[in-house]
Amino acid sequence: MINGMKWSELRDDAVSDPRTSVKARIFLLFALLLVMAGLAGSVFIMVDKFLRVDGIITTWPGISCFVGTLLITLAMFIQRFGTLPSSDGMY
Repeated sequence: MINGMKWSELRDDAVSDPRTSVKARIFLLFALLLVMAGLAGSVFIMVDKFLRVDGIITTWPGISCFVGTLLITLAMFIQRFGTLPSSDGMY
């Protein structure tokens, strides 16, 4: 969701309708909340289902759930900041 939006819509001076920037900011906030909820869910699964239960032979499924979610989140931010245009307008 974050990589699909135009970052120029976040500024008030870049769009003709001021409501567009408000909608873009709300969308960005909602997308960031979903990302944080996904990370929190993976931490909950790792801790509650795999690390805290006695008698489980391996804890790697919980750890891999968290690490996979963390890597997807990092890749999203790397792609977002790696594709931002430079300040001088050249790539």
